Amino acid sequence: MDWIHCNKCFVQLEPGVTLHLSSCGLMFCSKCLDNGTKQNTCLVCPVPCSVMKLVPDMDQEIQDYFTEPEEIIKKCCDVLQFQKKHRRQQTSPFNIPIISPRDNLSPNFVQTTPTYKRPAKSTPYS
Repeated sequence: MDWIHCNKCFVQLEPGVTLHLSSCGLMFCSKCLDNGTKQNTCLVCPVPCSVMKLVPDMDQEIQDYFTEPEEIIKKCCDVLQFQKKHRRQQTSPFNIPIISPRDNLSPNFVQTTPTYKRPAKSTPYS
């Protein structure tokens, strides 16, 4: 990941370089942190902050920020497909074709059954 670098000296992450993530979202190498003037204060934006070392066993929530977006999108798509499949299975017993009542009647019954006809309109007081 070529975008991971120290926000103070701009050295990139490579073997032998240790980076730390600050609570304000900036990253600093160990050398810059050691040369920093104030402890518990960001070296770039002077706000109080804490730092943590970037290591492979960080919390998953923090690791997600360093994961390629394509991998995150693929994982989201997999989750969506999984949920869609289970929703479809949950509602599948209800997905039966609707049959018209006329489909079950014999043609002779339909022809011989009288249909109701409305009387012609009459006006009141006529």
